[in-house]
Amino acid sequence: MNPRLGEVVSSLFLAVILAVAAISDVRSHKIPNRLTLSAMGAGIIYHICLSGWRGGLFSLAGAIAGLGLLFGFYLLGGMGAGDVKLMGAVGSFLGPKGVLVAFVATGLVGGIYAAIILVFHGRVRDIGSRFWARLKAFGAMAKTFFYTRQLVYLPAAKEEKRPRLYYGLAIALGTMVAILTRVLAVFTIE
Repeated sequence: MNPRLGEVVSSLFLAVILAVAAISDVRSHKIPNRLTLSAMGAGIIYHICLSGWRGGLFSLAGAIAGLGLLFGFYLLGGMGAGDVKLMGAVGSFLGPKGVLVAFVATGLVGGIYAAIILVFHGRVRDIGSRFWARLKAFGAMAKTFFYTRQLVYLPAAKEEKRPRLYYGLAIALGTMVAILTRVLAVFTIE
């Protein structure tokens, strides 16, 4: 298969997967395993068919890199497991370097998306007041420790329900930016 055509075919297939994942995330707050895991498998099989075992190893390395890039955020509670597996699926198609580009683009898109959500929900001014309240609580804990040599935890005040971010949408948009730059680079290099 022509490498340019292969790039376009895999990019279109990945774009469909990303669109389905984003819609699923927004509608149900979940990205199903049957989508992410089958997409990872499809990416690996595609690269095996395209380049043999070398392509399979390239794809597997991309999947592992994609999973690894978001796994820490999952452990810290910053995102769901579906988001992590979706980035693994992206890696299976784009490879290690491509998934890194998609990860950076996703971070940029995700930051813009989060800022828009905060502004839309009127939460920007609350950020400063919550920061100062937590800083005062930390100061009170430090003062108590200084005088009594006992560490007393002061829990944060109950927070209002935060606006929901659908990170599957950010992954889809960020990866599409990475795909478009990659496809444009393939067609401009002669």
